Amino acid sequence: MGLPFNNQYKVIVGAASGAVSANTMNYDAVAKVFTNGTALITNSAGCGSIAFQRQDGYWIIMLGDAAAAATNITEIVNPYNGTTAVGPTLSASVGGRGQTVIPRSDGTFLITVGAFNASSTNSQIYFRGVVLMP
Repeated sequence: MGLPFNNQYKVIVGAASGAVSANTMNYDAVAKVFTNGTALITNSAGCGSIAFQRQDGYWIIMLGDAAAAATNITEIVNPYNGTTAVGPTLSASVGGRGQTVIPRSDGTFLITVGAFNASSTNSQIYFRGVVLMP
């Protein structure tokens, strides 16, 4: 992948509930073709995985259901070269179907609980590499 925002997109290949995938694809919007991307490090992109973009352009992938359970694993995608790295570990397993990330006016992100923790009242705050419990 080239520079960010130059018609290149990373696609995280999803998986059914209880299954996981490490596959990614790169999409070139000019050539209109998909090519194989770099594999995710943690092999855990499951049902409910979402991503959000930090202020510096890097993307955080909140991995979804891993083997039919919520997860606390994240990965960081470098938009300049398309590589992935292990992201911060959440202090509780919140990832799964229905998880939501809401940007806040102070530059942090509110992370809400996914489906496997529906009875939990746990939410977390992401602040550039640090996850805080509210």
